[in-house]
Amino acid sequence: MNNQIIQGSFVKILKGGKEYNWALLMFKPQDGSKTFVVYARNNVPNLFVQYEITLSTNSKSYDNKILNSYIPIIASKEINWEEYFAKHIPLIGKTTAKKINDLYGSDIFLLIKELDEHHEELLEVLSEKQIKSFVDYYSKNSHVVDSLMVNNSENDIKFFYANNLQSFYEKLVSLIKNKEPLIEKFALTSPYSLYFDYGLELNDVDKFALALDVHYQNNKNEFSNDRFEAYVDSLLKEKENNNSTLILINEVASDVAKILDFPKSDIIERFKFLIAHQKLRLRQINSTNYLTRNETFLKEQLIIKTLQKIKEKKPTELTFTANEEFEKLSNEQKEAFYHFLNENISVVSGGPGTGKSHLIHFINQTLIQNGYENLNDYFIVAPTGRAATNVSIKIKEQCKTIHSMLKIDRNERDVDEETLRDLKNTKIIVIDEFSMVNVNIFAKLLYACPNLEKLVLIGDVEQLPAIGPGNLLEEIIKFNLAKTTFLEKNFRSEYKEIVEHFNAIKHNQIPVFKKNIVDLIQYDSNIFTDKVVDLFVEQTKDFSLDNVILLTPSYKGNAGIINLNNKIQQKINPNSQIVYTLKKFKEEINFKLNDRVIQLENRVSDDVYNGDIGYIKKVEKDKENKHNLICVEFKRDNAIIEIKYTENEFREQVNLAYGITVHKFQGSEIDSVLFVINPQYQFMTTKKLVYTATSRAIKHLTITTTNDCDYFDLLIKNSITKERILTNFEYILKGE
Repeated sequence: MNNQIIQGSFVKILKGGKEYNWALLMFKPQDGSKTFVVYARNNVPNLFVQYEITLSTNSKSYDNKILNSYIPIIASKEINWEEYFAKHIPLIGKTTAKKINDLYGSDIFLLIKELDEHHEELLEVLSEKQIKSFVDYYSKNSHVVDSLMVNNSENDIKFFYANNLQSFYEKLVSLIKNKEPLIEKFALTSPYSLYFDYGLELNDVDKFALALDVHYQNNKNEFSNDRFEAYVDSLLKEKENNNSTLILINEVASDVAKILDFPKSDIIERFKFLIAHQKLRLRQINSTNYLTRNETFLKEQLIIKTLQKIKEKKPTELTFTANEEFEKLSNEQKEAFYHFLNENISVVSGGPGTGKSHLIHFINQTLIQNGYENLNDYFIVAPTGRAATNVSIKIKEQCKTIHSMLKIDRNERDVDEETLRDLKNTKIIVIDEFSMVNVNIFAKLLYACPNLEKLVLIGDVEQLPAIGPGNLLEEIIKFNLAKTTFLEKNFRSEYKEIVEHFNAIKHNQIPVFKKNIVDLIQYDSNIFTDKVVDLFVEQTKDFSLDNVILLTPSYKGNAGIINLNNKIQQKINPNSQIVYTLKKFKEEINFKLNDRVIQLENRVSDDVYNGDIGYIKKVEKDKENKHNLICVEFKRDNAIIEIKYTENEFREQVNLAYGITVHKFQGSEIDSVLFVINPQYQFMTTKKLVYTATSRAIKHLTITTTNDCDYFDLLIKNSITKERILTNFEYILKGE
């Protein structure tokens, strides 16, 4: 059957929505004929916008039609904003509408977008209630308003819709504040600036850029240096997640050649161009060439120069009188404390149970006794919410995450001017779990606190380095950028076999086992995952679900996180209502009421952070748009924090958490750890990963492998092979 072309508007979402990437919608034809149901996938259209749509019959015989394409019908008349304000904005009458139109026209919405900056100005024209009415209207109808405000030509809109770039178009409309038609603007300006300056996804930007080439019948973007630079930058960013900031140039060249159809000689010349213009840094080590992102190099340089500047300052004088409690500290703890008193930068490295938190308690008390105010003159911070909560509970003082201190949700976000002003007079920072801090966030922290006088870095150098660029704790110690104390004495009197086990790994010795405290269990590979799941369920009976975690290195594979979580869920929570379903790495994941889940992103305003663990408690309907909200409860000290996620937020920010990766649980401790050595990913099971996983257990540690994966052989191999992390630290310190 031929496609049907018809004009009209979508008036109701029956199922799905933009956040699902599909929808069933009610369509009302312009000619007044009967409404009917349309199925849309990928780019879901907006409601109450006049479209010309192309439909086909649903081959699955459902009682609906499939939306193939849609293009807005462009109204030729100009918008009467005075009439629009009076008609659409509650509490705005004709007189006020005329006043607003005379003063601002449609630019009133630009002021509403940046209300903090323009609030006082708007109060001269509008009441608080009228301003709120504008804010509420814009928050619910931003896509419509932004489209009306931009003076797009018909060609502009048709271009984005014809190239299946509707969602990208809406992002651009909200980002680009001037009213210049977009395809004209980016005919003159590189579209790859949208990746570099606005952080848009490179795949979307590239699709837009190549569509512009077709539109203008050239290959200006396809073979541009900007495209090459964007893909090289994206590849380097991805490789930085493995810690090295120096990346083999041959490796990058090989990867970029697989993506871009450039001749080899052309790729070499383009690398030379980027290096000559300091877009990239080239470093030769033993006749081998490495690349660094210029942005990363400058961050490493900032860190070193800032640390040297703090170190050279006259030491801040702090008074302290030893008391009976202080005398109970070990000699190592006392040494670390005196380094804090007398040095501008000090490092404390020690494993679980060596008294790091107790040391932070003394540091905090001393700062208070010297008249310093927490969250003003000084901060105690940690890289994750769980780590910050643990310290807060132990020292009975507020401890923030680094992200909440800087008021950013992601490393890529800039710290706002108000926060920079607030942090200008911060004098002292204590950072716990510093091994989990990467170059990006540490550089941002140091930049935001330009008047630091004292810095205390506390962590465990034997643990895994952070996800992201750098190996900061190890290198600060290695290059004597701080006075360092190593805490060796362990204060745990019970379950000492666990301590002896992970210390043996640290010192390349044969580890200790003791039945029911440290167990090593091997299973036949054919029944491995089923046996691991049964073992997890048994341990929840002994310790409770809240006090048991399964740790493994990877998400993928039969013994990876996704498959194990699904199998555990079938045993522990088989019959609860399914609230959401998604696919990850081609495996289906059902989320159910009462499932244990983990937060994957920071939500600073909600006081919930990457790595926090909670439980799905209920599903309710949003009062305004009737979409589902999934409610998850997180514990924070003795309080409960409830987060209501839209399904789109839930998909991006939440995962099942019966088992999680070792990296995600770093900085946390729990009664019982079940460490699964995935035989498919033995290459990931490094000495630091095994040490980190085994040192998370307080009362019970179980290590499971298959019969064909020998734990002792693995440890011997890892004790010989040290993972190599290459950074610019050494060379910057040498002035190279």
